[in-house]
Amino acid sequence: MPNPHGTAPGQFLSTARGALALLPGPPRELKAMVANELVRRLRPVIPPQVIKMRTFRITGMGESELDALIAPVYSKYSNPATTVLSSPGDLLVSLRALSETEAQAEALLREVGNPIAELLGERVYSENAEEGLERVAARLLRKQRAKVATAESCTGGLIASRLTEHAGSSDFFVAGYITYTDKQKQEVLGVPKQLLEKHRAVSEPVAAAMATGARERSGATYAISSTGYAGPLGGTEYDPAGTVYLGIAGPGGTRVVRVRYGGERYRVRTLATQGALDLLRKTLMKS
Repeated sequence: MPNPHGTAPGQFLSTARGALALLPGPPRELKAMVANELVRRLRPVIPPQVIKMRTFRITGMGESELDALIAPVYSKYSNPATTVLSSPGDLLVSLRALSETEAQAEALLREVGNPIAELLGERVYSENAEEGLERVAARLLRKQRAKVATAESCTGGLIASRLTEHAGSSDFFVAGYITYTDKQKQEVLGVPKQLLEKHRAVSEPVAAAMATGARERSGATYAISSTGYAGPLGGTEYDPAGTVYLGIAGPGGTRVVRVRYGGERYRVRTLATQGALDLLRKTLMKS
């Protein structure tokens, strides 16, 4: 099989026992060869079939909790086949239906997928496998013509990095403040010194003040804040390492959630970033 994008040709052999294809490894070469050469050679030797996919991107729960919730649904079926992929704070459920017609495949996906979607509720943030939380938040912000700012301590700019990862983020992102010390929280965000002395930097009142201060100073519609003990050092008896307070300030007021993450420092910061973006998503959906 000719390879216009490289030097390694492909090979195709069809016999009474089956078909064999050898393809180049680089994706740019492989994908073009499959589309332009292999598919037409396979059609005469394989039965007609349609493959359809349905995916759910989920956050706010662990893999074991997810599987316990949806396994009673998908375990009854071998078609569609169900796959669960996991990364910190982000789960992907993939349903793969194989049938003779597109209508039959889509019916199978509805039969299994609709009950799963109902069980998961708002924890499903997208049915597009390529759409991460930052893209969902960006879409909602653009739809509402809203702006966002960030005020970060323990996440050290990771929330702002996620929000500005893709081109066009200037449509909605205004400013990011990294205030790692008490002094910077006071001088940059206007967090009262008395508040810090009374409640500590890692607390609900300070997370609220950080979000409010970032919103006021930037002029953004919404502002997200993070303050916590990423570990392995730090923490108190009430707020041990892994405790993070996430705040959001907006037209409807200020809200703070307290979360506790297990694991090492990288995982805590990653989960906190995901949690902050999900808090923004849920707030935008309700506004």
